[in-house]
Amino acid sequence: LGALLEAACESLVDGGRCVVITFKKKECEAVVKFVRQNEEPLLRRDANTSKARWLELYPLMARDSEWSVTFARNPIRPRDEDIKENPRTRSAIVHVLKKN
Repeated sequence: LGALLEAACESLVDGGRCVVITFKKKECEAVVKFVRQNEEPLLRRDANTSKARWLELYPLMARDSEWSVTFARNPIRPRDEDIKENPRTRSAIVHVLKKN
């Protein structure tokens, strides 16, 4: 899943969005892990935080990457009406990623 997300993000233009539907917890965790590994820090590094800690929090800083990814919105979960109509949808989660 990580390689697929990376290929999808490389093919997107800046500001482009990628929608991923997950059905299992491990798939959801893989998407969150991918975003965390490819997100750009929103804050400036302060003097109290070591460089090693920043690299741990933002692995993208250690790589020479031309793009980063963020969540465009909170994950979308099925509504109660959707679950009543189709019980198998209860585990579906829609993730919207944005390339920066």
